[in-house]
Amino acid sequence: MGSAVASAEAARWKGFLELTCGDAAPFETVSMEALAEELAAVAADRGVDVREVATTLVAAAVRTRQMSEQGIAFEVTLLQVGDSTAWRCSSEEGGWVKLGEEPDDRSTLISTAVDPLPLHHEARVWRETFEAGETLALVSDGVGNMFQANSDYASVLAGLWQDGAPTPSRLLEVVDATVKSFDDDRTFVGIHFPGPAQS
Repeated sequence: MGSAVASAEAARWKGFLELTCGDAAPFETVSMEALAEELAAVAADRGVDVREVATTLVAAAVRTRQMSEQGIAFEVTLLQVGDSTAWRCSSEEGGWVKLGEEPDDRSTLISTAVDPLPLHHEARVWRETFEAGETLALVSDGVGNMFQANSDYASVLAGLWQDGAPTPSRLLEVVDATVKSFDDDRTFVGIHFPGPAQS
């Protein structure tokens, strides 16, 4: 229960406004120490060990830019602490591609390392460019692990985003599908980048 409280606190953290607004590049001067301290204070207020309020975090700041030949492109800055991950889905690649990995990081093995807040506060920050028609997904490990381990689950979920964002009920139906041996929390936040004909 403590992790649910911590994840809600992290999602509402007022420091994100300072990190994503203004003239500076999003997350340019990022420090998760302040958020880690706030979560540690939550643990103290509840009288629990700091590990009881452990949470991971993945966030995105989206900006639009015009490209002369390719049309509209979207510059996305991503921030990650822990094992929640970011993914790209495009009709050309036909599925989900994990973002933020170095070539040497790619493996069929599923890592069990978590490194959550507030025990760890070093954030990984990088930039990606999304074209119209692509989808960005920010997910907890309960979804990310299934992307890697269950191709049918990943394929059905990718299909939902081919022509735009699905209805919340249809998305929930697929995200929360019963898959044997996977009972971890499943959180999925998707952003579909529209083309000229999409609203």
